[in-house]
Amino acid sequence: MKSIPYFSIETFKLTSKDSQIGNRIAKEFGLKPSEGNPFDLIYLDNPIEDILIISKDEIHNESIIIIKNIHRNKNSSARWETLRQNEIVTVSIDMFHCGALFFRKEQVKEHFKIRI
Repeated sequence: MKSIPYFSIETFKLTSKDSQIGNRIAKEFGLKPSEGNPFDLIYLDNPIEDILIISKDEIHNESIIIIKNIHRNKNSSARWETLRQNEIVTVSIDMFHCGALFFRKEQVKEHFKIRI
């Protein structure tokens, strides 16, 4: 949650069926899910199903995609590997329970694993 003010998040999209995440973001940061593209932050509950609904017009150079359960099973881990190797992804952060993807064109491609 500390990332929201750090990255100056203004627009976000949730694909979560868990309303607690959206409520917490709205309460703590005064943000509400946006209907307009592109998004600064996209939160995905299910990387296998949800990533299929993300289009290139929904992200911009400063966008972040947070994906829950990237190592839930073999399919999730395989999908995570495919996503992080995508040419438009420049930085990926594997935090085991979730992952973050960044799209900064000026950034050299890097992958990080963080134990939290």
